[in-house]
Order: sequence, then structure tokens, then C-alpha cells
Amino acid sequence: MQEKKISINIFYNILNQIVSFIVPLILSPYVARVLSAELVGDYSYALANSSYFVLIEALGFSLYGMLQVSANRGDKNYISTIFKEIMIAKIFLMVICIIAYTISFVWLSSDNKILCAIMILNIISTGIDSTWFLTGMENFKATALRNIAVRLVNVFLIIFLVKSEKDFLIYAVIMQASNVISYIVVLPIVKKIYYFI
Repeated sequence: MQEKKISINIFYNILNQIVSFIVPLILSPYVARVLSAELVGDYSYALANSSYFVLIEALGFSLYGMLQVSANRGDKNYISTIFKEIMIAKIFLMVICIIAYTISFVWLSSDNKILCAIMILNIISTGIDSTWFLTGMENFKATALRNIAVRLVNVFLIIFLVKSEKDFLIYAVIMQASNVISYIVVLPIVKKIYYFI
């Protein structure tokens, strides 16, 4: 039974990695052709700026939580407490990072304020990410299927909605909103496993 579970987890992990490898091969040439190199650079620059705040916000919580949940999978009381405490800390840091990022890059920046505002979604997605809990519970199926679905929807939306440089902000919204939505989709699965204390 244990061997079957391990083989299923390996299958979903490999499937997830294959899709993660193939999707950029499809999207990158299309995005490079439709959007100019300058706009792609603007997106990467704005994403990098928001990613500094994501690093501050994450602070290794996901790795610590995953290890704690994995080691204490049988103690539902303990893993529920760990989940609650880590999510409260992450959301607290998320709010602080959003405020700091907004002041630094949306209000005070002379660059593209709308693009910088869209990148707040990058900070939000990390704050509400609870996939570490499912990984600790060895529920790779939920995370893999979520990743695959989100990536396929991303490809579909970008190909059909991003047709020229005028659609640059639509591209940015699709890329960032999909992350937020994918983490929201996982929350009901997590809720089935832990109970609120």
C-alpha cells in the first residue's frame, strides 16, 4: 500500500514537472513575438521588484511547515495548530509587505504604476499559499493537478486574449491573478484535512 502511494506521488510529481517544462516552451515564443522585448523586460523588472518582498514574506515558513506536518501527520491537533500559526504569520507579513511595496513602487515610483500595482498579486499569492501543507501530508495529486490546470488555463487565456502590445497589462493580470486563484482553489482541500482550533 505504501509503495503504491509512493508510486502515485512520483507519477504526479513527474507529470507536474513535464507540464512545467512544456508550457514555457509554448508561451515564451508567442509572448516574445506578440509583446515587444521592452515590454517583456518591463514585466520581468516589475516581477523581480515584487519578488524581493515575496522573499521577505516567505521567510522559510513553507519549508518549516512542510517538515513539521510531514513529521507529525498522525497528530491532527498539532498539524492544525501549525497550519493556523504559519498562515497567521504569513498573512501578517503579507500585509506589511504589501504596504511597503505599495509605498515604494506604486506611490513613489515614476515607472508604470499600473504594472507595479498588478504585481501586488504576486505578494498576495505567496501570503495565501498553503500548498506546503498538502506537500507535508503527501497529497501531491492536489498540488500537481492544480498546477497543471492553472498552466493550461494560462496558455489558453494568453493565446486568446493577448494579441498585441496593447494587451500587455492583460498579460500581466493573467499571469499574476492565475497564481492567486490557484492558491485559493487549494484552500477547500486543505480545510478537509485540518480543523480550526
